[in-house]
This record gives sequence, C-alpha cells and structure tokens, in this order.
Amino acid sequence: MAGLLAAALAGCGGGSDGTNGTNGTNGTNGTNGTNGTNAVATVNLGSNAAPPTAAAAAAWTAVAPQVTVSSISINSPPVVNFTVKDAAGNPVVGLAGYSQSSTATVPSLTNIAFTMAKLVPGTNGAPSKWVSYIVTKPVTVAQKAGTLGANDVCDSATAPTVCGTFPTTDAQGTLVDNGDGTYKYTFYRDVTKVDTIVASLIDKGAAKKADLGTAADLKYDANATTRLGIMISGSAPGTGTNTPTGVQTVTPVVMANTVNVAYDFIPATGKAAVPGTDPTRTIVTKNSCAACHAGKGIGHVSITSASNGIPAGAFVGRNDPNFCVTCHTDQTKFGFAPVTTTATGYSGAYYRLPTGTVDSGQEAAFIYPRLIHQTHMGDLLTKDGYNLNGHCTDNTATYNAQSSGLGQCFNKVGFPQERRNCATCHTGTASTTGGNTNATANGDNWKNVPSRLACGACHDGINFKDGTGNTLNGVYAGHVGGAKADDSQCTLCHGPADIATYHAVPVATANNPKVIAGVSSISYAIKSVTLNASNQPVVTFTITKDGAAVTSLAVPTLVTNAASGAQVVSPTYEPIAGFTSGPSIYVAYSVPQDGNAAPADFNVSASASLTNLLVAAGSPKAGTLAYAAGVWTATLTGDLVGQPVGAGCAKPVAPAVAACVNAAVLASPIVVPAAAKMLTGAIIGTFTQKTGFPAYLGASYVAANVSVNPNVSASGGFVIPSMLQKMTATGYTGRRVITATAKCNACHDQLGTMPNFHGGARNDPTACAFCHTPNRNNAGWAVDSRTFIHGIHAGKQTNGAPSTIRTTPYTWNAGSATNPNGWEKTLYPGVIKNCSQCHLDNTVNFGATGGETVVPTLLGPTLATGATTASATSAPYITSGWNYGNAFSYTVAGATVGAVTPANGSGAAGTAVAAHVAVSGTVNTVAANGTVTSTVGGAGSVAGGEIFVPQPSTLISSPIASACFACHDTSTAKAHMTTNGGAIYEARSTALTKSEGCLACHGQGKDFDVAVVHQ
Repeated sequence: MAGLLAAALAGCGGGSDGTNGTNGTNGTNGTNGTNGTNAVATVNLGSNAAPPTAAAAAAWTAVAPQVTVSSISINSPPVVNFTVKDAAGNPVVGLAGYSQSSTATVPSLTNIAFTMAKLVPGTNGAPSKWVSYIVTKPVTVAQKAGTLGANDVCDSATAPTVCGTFPTTDAQGTLVDNGDGTYKYTFYRDVTKVDTIVASLIDKGAAKKADLGTAADLKYDANATTRLGIMISGSAPGTGTNTPTGVQTVTPVVMANTVNVAYDFIPATGKAAVPGTDPTRTIVTKNSCAACHAGKGIGHVSITSASNGIPAGAFVGRNDPNFCVTCHTDQTKFGFAPVTTTATGYSGAYYRLPTGTVDSGQEAAFIYPRLIHQTHMGDLLTKDGYNLNGHCTDNTATYNAQSSGLGQCFNKVGFPQERRNCATCHTGTASTTGGNTNATANGDNWKNVPSRLACGACHDGINFKDGTGNTLNGVYAGHVGGAKADDSQCTLCHGPADIATYHAVPVATANNPKVIAGVSSISYAIKSVTLNASNQPVVTFTITKDGAAVTSLAVPTLVTNAASGAQVVSPTYEPIAGFTSGPSIYVAYSVPQDGNAAPADFNVSASASLTNLLVAAGSPKAGTLAYAAGVWTATLTGDLVGQPVGAGCAKPVAPAVAACVNAAVLASPIVVPAAAKMLTGAIIGTFTQKTGFPAYLGASYVAANVSVNPNVSASGGFVIPSMLQKMTATGYTGRRVITATAKCNACHDQLGTMPNFHGGARNDPTACAFCHTPNRNNAGWAVDSRTFIHGIHAGKQTNGAPSTIRTTPYTWNAGSATNPNGWEKTLYPGVIKNCSQCHLDNTVNFGATGGETVVPTLLGPTLATGATTASATSAPYITSGWNYGNAFSYTVAGATVGAVTPANGSGAAGTAVAAHVAVSGTVNTVAANGTVTSTVGGAGSVAGGEIFVPQPSTLISSPIASACFACHDTSTAKAHMTTNGGAIYEARSTALTKSEGCLACHGQGKDFDVAVVHQ
C-alpha cells in the first residue's frame, strides 16, 4: 500500500500540464453608483444655547460675512431671500439665533437685523430723502399690561399691541436657515400698513406720531425706489447677551468684520433699482469712509456701561453710510424736545433743532446729512454747546472718566484734513474730483443739488428762515441771499462750478490734484545726494512752478537787523518774482552714541535755506547754489564766517537801531564725518505767494521790516505746501522705512496742512525722524518720532481697542488756545489697535526691518534732561526742578559749542564746559560729581567732530518699550515691559544695561506677533 502511494506521488510530480480551457463569457456590467457630492467647507456659527468652544469663538471673530440678496417680495410683510458666505466663498450658517429677555413679548434675532426705507422725491429744489418704514415696535411686557411710560405712543392706553419708535431695525420676524448659506427672512412688520398703524397711535407726552412722518411719506409705494438694509454683527452665539434669555453669563466675543448691506429695489417688480433709470440716492460709498475709519464702525460705539453685551469701545456694526441713512431720517426726532438755545449756540441735549431754523422747524439733529456733516465740521462750527444725544463727555479734570462719547461734543472734534474738500468723501465720477475714485451714482449732489439742510449743517451760523446769523469767515452778517423758505433758489447763486471752487483744497493734494485759479503749484525733485572731497553734502534737485522748470533765482539783498545789528536777508527778498520764503536743503545721519557704533536712528542733522545758499558772500551765506544742465546743485558748507559781537557793543533800547553786532552769529560749518551712517538728503519748505490768489484765501502779503522793528512779523500771503522730497546719499544705506506718505494721507489728504503744523512743509512721515530724533525731549516727554506720533494718535478714546489705552494725557506742546491740554481729546477715527493703518506690513514686528539684528542698533529715546518747572504740560513721570543732566550732542569740528553746565546726582551743578570751538575727535564725559573730562580719540569719539556723552542721570526708555508705552501706559503694561527687559523713564546708567526681549513673543511668526494681535 505504501509502495502504491509512493508511485502515485511520483507520477503527479513528473507528468506534463494539460491544455488551458476556453475562457468563459464576461458577465454583464453592474449599474454605476450615484456620484458623490463634493464636500463644502461650511462655517457654522453655532447655537446661542451654550458658550462656544475656543475654536468657534475664534471663527466668529475672524468671519467676514459677504451677503448677496437673491430676491425680495412685498405682498404684506416683506420676504427676503439672501445668501451669506465668508471671504473664501464658504457658506455661513447659524444666523437664526433668537433671544427673548424677561421684558420682551417677542423674541429677536441676535446677530442679524433688517431695515427698509422709501425714497421720497424732493420738492421746491430740495433733494430726495429717505423715509423709514420701520417706525413701530412690539410692546413690552409692561406695556402690554397697560403700564405706559410718559412718552410711550401706542395704539391703546390700556392694552396696546404696537407702539411707535424712531427708525429701528426689524429682527423679530422669521428667519429660515436652509443650512447651505441661503436664508429666507419674513419681516415682523407689514410695511404695506405702516401708515395705517401710525395713524392709530395716540400721542403722549413729548412724543407725537406726526414726527414719524406724514401719511403720504409713510404710505407704502410699490413703484418707489426702496432700500433694504441688512446688518450682521454682535457677540458670538452663547457670549455676551446673545443667549436665549438675553442674560450674559460669558464675556462677549465680538465680530471684528461686521457687514452692512444696502440693496435698492423696486417693489412692484422685485428688481434692483437701476441708476439713471430709477430714482436713486447713493451719495457716498463705504470705501470713502474706510480710508479714515479702517472699514470698521463709523458710529454706534458701545458706551462704558454697555447694555448690549458688546464690550465698551467696540463698534457694534454700523460701517456703511448707505445703511445708516435708512434709520437716520428726520423721523429720529420722535419723542425728543427741541434743543435749548443760548446766545452763542445750544444748551442741553441736541436731539432736534429749535423752531424757525429751517422752514419746517425742529428738524432732527440725527438726520444723516446734518449728523455726518456736523460731526466732521467739528471744532470749526460757528455755534457752540453741541451735545448730540446727550452723550457728550468732556471732563478734563478727570481724564480717565472721558469716554468715546467725546465724539458727540462736536465742538471738540478735529477733522484730520481740510473740511472744505468735499471731494474727499463725495464724487460722481473720478475725473471730476481728482484722486477720489469711489464714485457713486449721486456722488455729485454736493455741488449739483445744494440744500439748506446739507449746507446749513456746516454753515450752522446761518438761519435760512429769516436770513440772519453769521458766516464761517465772519465777513458777512447772515445769508447774503437773504431769507429762503425752501431750496428752490439755491442754485441761482450756488452753481456746481462755484461750489466746487469754494469747497476744495486750494493746493494740489492726493484727493485734489487740481489747483484752483490764481494759486500756483510748486514742486521739487531730488536727483542726487553725495559728498564732495571736503565731506560737504551736495544735493542736486529741480524746482517746478506751474509746470515749468525754475531756472533762475534772485540773489538776496542784506539789511541790518535793528535789534541785533547782524546782517540778515531782507524781508522783501523774492527768490522767485512774486514769491517769498522758500525751502531748505537738509541732511540727516547717525554717529556713534551710547556705545552703539552704528545707530539705526538719526541723531545729527544740518540744513541750509535756499536763501542763505544764494547769499553772495559772507555771513549768513551757508553754501553755494548754481543751475546748470537742468538741475540746481547745492553745496552745504554752513556759515563759515559768522558775525562776532563788536567791541563794547550792546543791544539798543527800541526803537533805537543797532549800530553794531551785539548778538553773535556763530560760525556753523557743515561737514559729514566718515563714521556717519544712513546719510540722507532732503528738500523741505514752502514758498509764499504774495498776491494774485482769490481773496477768500486771505490777504495779500505784507513784509516785515526788521531794519525798523524786528518784533513785527510778516503777514498775509498764501503758503504753498509743496511735498518734501528726500533721498539716501550715494554709497549709504537708508534708515528703515516703516510707514508711507500714502497711509498718512488716506486720512490727512496732505500731512501737515490740516491740522496745520510746520506750515504744511513736513508732509512725509519718513522724514519726521530728521528732527524728531531719539535725543529730543521736552518737559519730560520724549518727542522722537516713534513716541510722539503714537502719543498723539492714541489720545483718549477706546474705539476698537482695549479700555486700557492711554490713562495719562499726552500734554507735550500744549498750552495754546487751540491745544490747551495737549492731545488728550484726539479721537482716532479708525481702529486704534490696527497698526497696519499707518505702518507697512511686518514692520511693527520687525519682520521686514531686520528682526532681532536691528534691535541692538536702535537708540532709546531721551525723556528728561536738565530741570523742568512743574506745569500742566510737563510729564507726570519726572520730578519737578530736579536736574537730570545733559543729553547727547554732536558738534562738527570748528563750530562753536555753547556753554554746558552738567548736573550731578544731587541736582547741583558741576564744573561747567565753557563755550569753545569743537575739536575733532573730542569726547566730553561727566563724572558723578559733575566734573567734565575731555578726551581726544577716546571711546566713542568721531573724527571730524566733538561728542558730549549724555549724562548717566538723564532718563530714557528702551526703544521698543517707548513705542508701546506711548499707547499702553497702564501700570500693568509698564510692568510687563520692564519685566521683559524694557526700561521706562529710567536712568540711562541702568537702562543701557538691559536687553529688551520683546520679539521673543511679539516678533514675526511668534505666538503674540504684534502685527497679528493688533489687527
């Protein structure tokens, strides 16, 4: 048996394979499955029934809703179909959250609201106007029970079902969330019956139903252009008062990118209104406002004790004027009494005008053309005492109590550019208004359809009803055209061309590149900046006047100054015929300081005026200037001669005229040392046009007469604020650039013109550091560019920023009639924490300017030197009368150094440094006892000049902390900075031993990247 099995196995292994069989027939293919749908990244805003997760809260903050109206129909309550997506096009769901407080009879949507207004054509020359349909509201629990307030205007005194209100939003209707980003909203109010409902209301107290509009205005008109408004904003579901009961249990998380929609349509057809075919009233676009307001809120900022669940200072959603006008109609006067008048203006809350100021009398203060114009006219208004809505807060004595309500004190509001430049906001076509390209269908109404309402908002001193009052310039008493009962005759005197002429900046600016007739335009261009063999700056440039090159300039004549006896340029000198004054040529650079061999901040500058460069010979000649080959070449030598005091010469008693020089003009050579870094040249300054300009711009020029009375200044003329120009010298690396002129001009139109400073000549922010160096200070305040610019803009308000911003008034350079307290009342119009409004990308976190490598080369600003007498304008961080010593200074070899008296630790004077001629490579240091030691070639010396080392007792702040402290000046913020290596108002001796660690957390890409947390 075993043998048979073995034989069988052997046979299986050795035989040949058989032939393959025939393949079988293929089976029938199965039916294809249904194609799957592509996944859609949906943004779910969540329910308000529970607090959101950290991720959901972050998503809420970041979401930027985009709304598209699909259709709208009005057969009874309006029905709107619309779509909401985020900026990436992903559907946004979860907006159908409702809340009902214990006092409400119906629930309301928490994050979305709707408005609706009808466009009513104007009559008798008046412009068209919006009339809101949403002027009724659901009754409260108390009202439903018959308990009515003093001004509750309802349809019953005992059991009302509806009450009247000034224009509001509709958020009590039914919102259907389809789960795919599409929504359907049915209004709570039936706008087709609003006139009937208002007619049923019963007047009570100061509230009159007539203030809600005439029956004709309120009557639903299916053929009238109608505006639908949609607003998405507020706290994240489950935070703040966005809960089912309206009770806050979790700190609100605010939507940063709120959205407003203004959709014009014709109800009869449901189609969108077509400009030019259908009546429209689109006066300005949101983008015009965004330049200053950062695209965020332009009104309705939460007050300190916010009852809406939004943090104090945060915008609550209104950011498009086309949405605002649906509520800010004349109906906003409902329930309010006229303002009380005084001899010069108003007293009390400003809700509606007094009787008789316009034909209808008692118009609303909140009607949009009046509200917006008076807000921006601000401190130039003729009347005083403005207190919009009773929210004006202005308590200088208790600075920290001031809130954003300061913006309701119109007389305290400054506008950051020329008010008369209407084209900044309004334009019908870009070609007719210059730089503003945000054109709208009715954007030229400002000049084509003048009205008593819009014009009288700024020209508030005029009573058009009787023609009396005061004009803005004070030249005329009352309205030149007399009393006007309506607007029908406005255009007879005020045509579009005249209005455009009188309401424009008279010089060429970003938003107004045209120059009005009679005013010249003068511009500069730098071609090169170099050093000659003597290390003197050489700058080549051009001057253009009215489009033509200026190829010749007159040589100045000299006269004797009656007081000093010195030779000076005659005040009647005209470098260009008909023009006086003129620019100067500047250079700025850095030399070693504080052990820093190559500072990244300017600490030396020099300049020579065009006039002094043209002086033929002798003092005050400061160089040479010649024209050849199409350019002017300026060589800055400085005054190499000077004018020494005559023997036994004394200043005469006026009106006697000096017979000899009694006040020395010091020799002041200009030489750039070999150690200099970042050498940069500039041409800065203005010409003054003496005559020929329109009379409304001012009087003709009257020159001073220094030969008779140097105390009487020149007057009149028109200053032409030409744009300064600058250029880094050949062979040098320029100073870091962290901002741009265009960013400043988005708000200022042309920096320096309004508000006016430096005669409008300093109009490039990157050149401020020429003079505002880290070593410049005043009364205990740092006035270097990084500190004072932040300090001024921070002001005292909380718009879009934490309430911790600036707790101490920044009072540097205060005390004048126009600026009595400093900049504490500055109201920044944008979002103050949004650094990118002013700064270039990744500069605040140093990512674009060298990061950690540049930090050691920055100079800490000096805050206190010498002794300061206590005053309202001195910083509260220093001791009055204490002598903090002398700051850093650099003097070119050969120039005269003034007397210097150092201080020691006790405040007593040490050994004085007498006036002397600077020696090349000399370093002056001061010992603790005030003894001065001079060393030639010592540590930190600079060949070609003399350095006075700043005393250890001077107070400085570290570079980065100084910029942050300019806004964040609370004790907590200060402690954070100093704990991490910063110095704030610290003696130089210890401050320089520290190392700031700011960028470890706040640098580019770090967890708290300052460019990110300040968005």
